[in-house]
Amino acid sequence: MTNQAPRLHVERLVIVESRSPLKFIRDVRLHAGLNIVWAEELAAADGTAEVERAGHGVGKSTFSLMLRAVLGDEGAAVKTMRGHLAEHYGSGGIAVELVAGAERFAVFRSFGSQSLALKNGSVENLFKENAKVDAIDFAAYVTALGERACLQHMPTRALPVTGQAVEWAHVLCWVARDQALGLRQYFEWRNDDGTGLRRKVKDPPALVRLVLGLPTDAEAKAEERVSSINNDLSTARDTLRSEEQRGTNTRGIVETQLRTWAGVSNSLQMVTDDLFADSVEKEIQRKTRQIEAKNEEDRTAIAALDREFIELAAEIQARRPIVQLTKDRWDETVALRNKDEKALKEIRERRDKLLTLSGTCQYGGVAYNECRHVQEQRDTVKLTVQRDIGVLSKAVDEQDDREANEKADYERGAKVLADLTDAQQKKTKRKTDLNNAIEARLRQLGEGDAVRRTLMQWQESHQAPETEKLRAARTAVVDLEKKLEAAKGAKVSAQQQLSEREQQVSARMARLAKEFGVNGRYVPSDEKRPFQMLGADGDAYTVLEILLGDLACAEDGANSGGGAHPGLLILDCPREREMSPHLYNRFLTLVDEVCRNATGLQVIITTTTPPPEPLREPPTRILKLSRASDEDLLLKRRIENLLARATPSSHDASDDEES
Repeated sequence: MTNQAPRLHVERLVIVESRSPLKFIRDVRLHAGLNIVWAEELAAADGTAEVERAGHGVGKSTFSLMLRAVLGDEGAAVKTMRGHLAEHYGSGGIAVELVAGAERFAVFRSFGSQSLALKNGSVENLFKENAKVDAIDFAAYVTALGERACLQHMPTRALPVTGQAVEWAHVLCWVARDQALGLRQYFEWRNDDGTGLRRKVKDPPALVRLVLGLPTDAEAKAEERVSSINNDLSTARDTLRSEEQRGTNTRGIVETQLRTWAGVSNSLQMVTDDLFADSVEKEIQRKTRQIEAKNEEDRTAIAALDREFIELAAEIQARRPIVQLTKDRWDETVALRNKDEKALKEIRERRDKLLTLSGTCQYGGVAYNECRHVQEQRDTVKLTVQRDIGVLSKAVDEQDDREANEKADYERGAKVLADLTDAQQKKTKRKTDLNNAIEARLRQLGEGDAVRRTLMQWQESHQAPETEKLRAARTAVVDLEKKLEAAKGAKVSAQQQLSEREQQVSARMARLAKEFGVNGRYVPSDEKRPFQMLGADGDAYTVLEILLGDLACAEDGANSGGGAHPGLLILDCPREREMSPHLYNRFLTLVDEVCRNATGLQVIITTTTPPPEPLREPPTRILKLSRASDEDLLLKRRIENLLARATPSSHDASDDEES
């Protein structure tokens, strides 16, 4: 028996109903060694229903969660438990007295948000008036707890490859596993909320080796080299695929573009020597000729439109003053009838200006004096002027006839001008449409030319030897694959070189496995099943193998074997249903024996299966729960299942959930 002082030892746990007035629900005393919380199943003779007799739902898993809470666990299950109990005990919480290294702490973890800790205090001191003056922040307490119980004993705290610093929260996930996971694999510690480690698969095994003080410099360097080469190899493979696809895909892509451009099916061959057979090449040539012919046709149409446009412009330019003259004559007759001398004067001045137009028409290229339309209008106006000499002496009815005639002349001329203008606009739009169509076809021809050039370049390069880039990329991949295999071999070699520490841990596992009639060993390089019971198969032995591995590590820490394990285990209903009663009894007895020989070790187990007779009474059995009465429940009252509110697991939930 050793007299090693414990690295971490919980001495007392108090469930606080309220702080004002101060009222405790339970006060549980714990001790070094094996501590059993027994959820007793009632006998059938008690006359209760099967569900009522079962040892489930009495509070044993809640007890484990309370221990995790005061040790600084922030996992989903703990948060759910605290939040739910806050609804029933608003100012309540969990208080503990514990030892971490050479320091003693009294800690209060509120169900709400006001948590605190005292050095060298008791639970009662936490609730005195001056407690907050002497208290330390809960986060500072957790940091100190992790240092004293574990981290200060680690030779290095940096995980390999990532360099992530090991924290107490990571270690706590290991020593107090989530009950719902059911001990299926050794490195499964937490439910879906995770452990906080960056690499989900690689880091838990690395953490265990760090805590046990096992990694050598050679192993750490080998792990870093494997990771570095893996990264380089991934990049090199991407480069090789890119270079290979550059040649392989280019022809297919270009051929698809050419078929799309020509509007032909994928079944039509690209080229053919048969003069009478169709091919993509012939379709491209035919379509190119069609496009060019259509462009030439449109250019001819545009030239004709230009000529028609000039003629229309000239006629419009010539007719505008004529229409204005007819308008002025009409206005003049209206002014005469109305005897509006001012308007009559303005109209005649405008008319005279039109009659004296000189120069050349810019559209027709004809002098105004020679323009047929202008001459006709001037002659008409001269006659009109002569008639206007006696207009005032004529009868009113003659004046009305003249006004009607002048108006009709104007409307006819205006309509002709409007028709000419409309025709001009249509020709302008037609010319624009033709130009746009020509530009679109030219772009289409350009796209086809570019695709054909790309295909020609690919065909030329395809006939040439392998490109230098492709050859270099392939060589780089082969070299890195060889380096990776060598690095992996070096890592395995480094892990297989049994150090004295590895031999110590393996010897502990072998001694524990021998109690069950099989050989055992520790294989640190195995990242799925590091602790092994050789020749023991079945689910029961899978669970037992994990439990014995945890016990070997905890014993090593309690005996200061050279590792940094805190020497504490919290096992919440460790799947006893997978074991026979004899096998489970032998395990509990073995834990008790190990604890008696390692006084720094503390193991807290909750169970529904009755412990062996010697372990059913105090001091080993620290708490007995059942459904016999409310007083026998953990909280001394019935409360809705707490764990049912936790985040659903990706695994099957155990039926050992508590309230």
